[in-house]
Amino acid sequence: MITVLAGGVGGSKFIRGLTNQVPPSSIVAVVNIGDDDEFYGLHVSPDLDTVTYVLAGLDNNVTGWGVKDETYNALSMVKRLGDAAWFTLGDRDLGTHLYRTKRLKEGAQLSEVTREISKAHNIEVDVLPFTDSSVRTMILGKEISDTKPTVEFDVQRLFSFQEYFVKHHHQIEISSIYYEGADRAILNPEVAEALASCKKVLVAPSNPLLSIGPMLAIPRLKELLIQRRRDTIAVSPIVQGEAVKGPLQDILRDLYGDTSAVSVAKFYQPYVGTFVVDSKDSCLVKEIEALDMNCVVFDTLMTDKEAEAKLAGAVVEL
Repeated sequence: MITVLAGGVGGSKFIRGLTNQVPPSSIVAVVNIGDDDEFYGLHVSPDLDTVTYVLAGLDNNVTGWGVKDETYNALSMVKRLGDAAWFTLGDRDLGTHLYRTKRLKEGAQLSEVTREISKAHNIEVDVLPFTDSSVRTMILGKEISDTKPTVEFDVQRLFSFQEYFVKHHHQIEISSIYYEGADRAILNPEVAEALASCKKVLVAPSNPLLSIGPMLAIPRLKELLIQRRRDTIAVSPIVQGEAVKGPLQDILRDLYGDTSAVSVAKFYQPYVGTFVVDSKDSCLVKEIEALDMNCVVFDTLMTDKEAEAKLAGAVVEL
C-alpha cells in the first residue's frame, strides 16, 4: 500500500499517474480539506472533488477545475437574481455538492460521503479527507490595488482561502497563513492507519502551504510523518523558481523571500527523507542535501498523462 498526501490539480494528476504504475486499490489518497467552504448553503470540497473528477475522467481541461462539458444555468440564474456569485459552480458540479450536503446533514462523516461519491464514479483509489473535523485555511494579509490605495487595502485582515484564491485572484500580500480548527481536529483514524502501515509515503507536487500545510497542522499526522521520514518522498511543485500552477511562487516570496525549490525542501525537511526536483533545478542538489535530505533529479512537469505516469513511476521506484 502507498499513501499519497495531495491537493489541487498537481496532486490529482500525480495520483492519476500513480494508478498507471501500481494497482489503484493499493493507493490511499489523503486529500486536503483546508479550502472547503459553504456556498448557497452547500458544503463544497474543491480538492476532494478535483481528485475525484480527475480519477473518474470527468475533469475539465479547459478551466482546470470542475467537470468537463459543464453548463452554468443555475449560476446564471443566481446572478440574474442579483447575487455577485463570484464562486463558480457548474450544474453537474452542483449535484455533487447537493449530495454531499444532504448526507452530512443526515449525520454521515465527510470521509464516508467521499467514499460514496468515489464508489459512484467507480474509483478504486481510496480517497480520504485527512480529517472529518473542520479545518479551514485562513490568509492574513492585505489586498493589492492597481489604483491608489485606500484605507481598506492598507488594513490587514483574515481572508478565507476561497476569498483569497477565487474572489481576489490570489492578489493579496500575505503576512501569514493560519489553519483554523487544526488544534482541535482529530486525524482520520483510517489515515493514521495508512500512514503507519504503508510501504511508503509520497507527497505529491501540491502547494506545500495551502494543500499540505493544513495536514501538517494536525499534531498526530505530523508525528507519524516524522516517524516515517526515511521512506517519505516529496516532489517539488517549483521549477526554476516558478510555481508549476497556482500562487505558490508569490506565497514563498511573501513569507520566505525566496521562490526556489530549496524553500519547499526546508518546509518539508522535518518530515521528508527524499526530495525530488526537476532536471532544470539540478544545480540545487547540494544545497538540498545539506538539509539531510536525499535529492533526486527527474523531469517533474506533468504535461500529459504519459509524463504523469513516468514521474509517478520514477518516484515509486525510489
